[in-house]
Amino acid sequence: MRVIINTCFGGFGFSNKAVERMIELGMTLTTFKDGDYENPGAYFVMKEKDGERSYYTVSNNDRRSLRTDSRAIQVVEELGEEASGDYAELKIIEIPDGIEWEIEEYDGVEHIAEAHQTWS
Repeated sequence: MRVIINTCFGGFGFSNKAVERMIELGMTLTTFKDGDYENPGAYFVMKEKDGERSYYTVSNNDRRSLRTDSRAIQVVEELGEEASGDYAELKIIEIPDGIEWEIEEYDGVEHIAEAHQTWS
């Protein structure tokens, strides 16, 4: 399985160019209206200020589905460094199929860990 992670301090994010390409490939876009997303299942929301567009990941959307979506992976491969947002360095990693996994993060730097039980 292929998964997109962020490999630098900052945080996971796509550039506007990457999001626009993913939308061309059929990934969904929504707007924020009356305190909620018009389409909570969409991948991205667009915000516009002074004619400038910026895109954000919809917080309701499942992180795994975005990180493993074949269209998102295609765009990261196509654009390389240009796919990364302002505070991101995106990388595609390969993990074995059938592994229960989760994204671990420290100050924005991510890695994939095999899921296991924890108690506190």
